[in-house]
Amino acid sequence: MVVDIKLVLVLDGIGESCTNILNFHGIQTISRPDILRKDLLNDLYAYDAIVVRPDTLVTKEIVAAAFRLKVVALASPGYGQIDVEAASHRGVSVIKYILECTFSAPNSTVISACELICGLLLAVAKHMRPARTAFSKGLWNYGSFKGTELKDRTVAIIGCGRVGKGVASRMSAFGMKIIGFDPFATQEQCEQYYISKMTQEEQPAFQQWLDIHSPLLQPTRNFINADVIRRCKTGVKIINVGRGGLINERDLLDALNSGQITSDSTEWDKEKGMIRKRRGEKRKAKEGLTSCQVGGAAIDVYEGRQKDPVTLSLIEHPSVIATPHIATSTTDVPVHAAKEIAEQIVNLVKPGTYSTMLSELNKIYD
Repeated sequence: MVVDIKLVLVLDGIGESCTNILNFHGIQTISRPDILRKDLLNDLYAYDAIVVRPDTLVTKEIVAAAFRLKVVALASPGYGQIDVEAASHRGVSVIKYILECTFSAPNSTVISACELICGLLLAVAKHMRPARTAFSKGLWNYGSFKGTELKDRTVAIIGCGRVGKGVASRMSAFGMKIIGFDPFATQEQCEQYYISKMTQEEQPAFQQWLDIHSPLLQPTRNFINADVIRRCKTGVKIINVGRGGLINERDLLDALNSGQITSDSTEWDKEKGMIRKRRGEKRKAKEGLTSCQVGGAAIDVYEGRQKDPVTLSLIEHPSVIATPHIATSTTDVPVHAAKEIAEQIVNLVKPGTYSTMLSELNKIYD
């Protein structure tokens, strides 16, 4: 289906990587980075499409004022602040920048997310948070921070889409063994990225690292819980840069604070500002976590807000590296987003011009 789009309004300072592509294909653009709402309502009648970032409200009133509007394009993953129902009622397509965990998704913010995950893997393995804390207090207890190498360790990747594959290819270069779970990925697709595909039931017994990339759906909510943790290897380390809600935060916190302490296990000594070994000791385990202790975690997304007591306890936990949802917070991501959303618009006008998929929220043209 060919969509007639001649004039596009580009808002919110979305850059030339968007407008240059549209102009190259004969689609006229007008950039209004600081347009006032009243002016937007007055001017919208002339445009076939508008491109926005999440901060711009595209309300029922705005959709109604745009007589010629065929497409609202969101240069960001997620839904932003767009009244999708009102747009659908008017037959206006709402498209967005893709960041999905599928094999067919275009390469969007994948690089930024992959790089953060790999950095967090290294930081957790080398005890960088407690080492930095001690060092900032003038304590040179470098002999106490016994990390582990990544070579020959096993990481289980939950969700083998583009982010999962990107992490696998990068960490395989460190000599890690990669196993993966994804019901939509074939064995052949996994093997291209050094991933040994396993079932959900097979994975926990083998992994020393757990990296989660699944989208947050009802079946995946609390996907990592006390039952899964109990079946993992002692000292498993967990990375979540995917979605808040994939991990049961209470279960993770209990696992960090309990479980079996073996002769090789360590804990943070607040008074001495160092990690010390617990030799031959066992701490009383929480019910359901008797066979496993989580040895560390890195989290970029959370189910609760910062003031939630469980979430706050995770953020402050000495074995957790916590970041405030920065996986895609780079100067490069807006450039990728602007480029890909422009390619989606061009594909509506000239189908097949780019390999970029159409990511449509309300299925008007898809």
